[in-house]
Amino acid sequence: MNSKKNYSKQYYKRKKEKWVVYRQNRYQKRKKEGFLISLEERELKTKRCSVCKQEKLLSEFRQDLFGKEESSGRCEQCCRKVFKANYERQKQNKKFVQDVYVRNRKNDLKRKYGITPEDYNALYEKQNGCCAICGRHQSKFKYSLNVDHNSETGHIRGLLCSGCNPGLGHFEKDPELLIKAYHYLRTDGHIMIRAACVGTEATAALKG
Repeated sequence: MNSKKNYSKQYYKRKKEKWVVYRQNRYQKRKKEGFLISLEERELKTKRCSVCKQEKLLSEFRQDLFGKEESSGRCEQCCRKVFKANYERQKQNKKFVQDVYVRNRKNDLKRKYGITPEDYNALYEKQNGCCAICGRHQSKFKYSLNVDHNSETGHIRGLLCSGCNPGLGHFEKDPELLIKAYHYLRTDGHIMIRAACVGTEATAALKG
């Protein structure tokens, strides 16, 4: 879960940096096109706010870098009110999404594996937050550890990372294949071939 949060922070940080650069370039472009006026002119001209319907100086409006007009349709005070209302609504939506995630997570664990979030957390603490096979911590992965179980008996064996879990699943029905794969990786077929070639060359040299 921590890795997911770190990934989100880095993503939004890069996104914010790109947005700042884009706004700076957009500002220079609008300035060259003549859409933006000087500060002195903004203190003299007035405009009617589309929200509060009051006539105010242009200096009380934000400069519009994307529309056809020099400034936005809402004054600074109304913009802040609207942003605050949107922020409160997003906070409620975020809490709602989090509640839905927790509820779905609880239902999935119960339906698929017959365990509760507390059982999952107990397994997580027992393994110190690490994969039961490779031993890497969950912070190294983008997603949380998967529940590993016996597909025939339903017995929960532990928590595995997204790499070890599918790999083990391929060999679950035939453990002998897993042993063969282990010996294959240990002996390395290429080394055996090279050894055989060296042996053949040595034998030919002795005969010569």
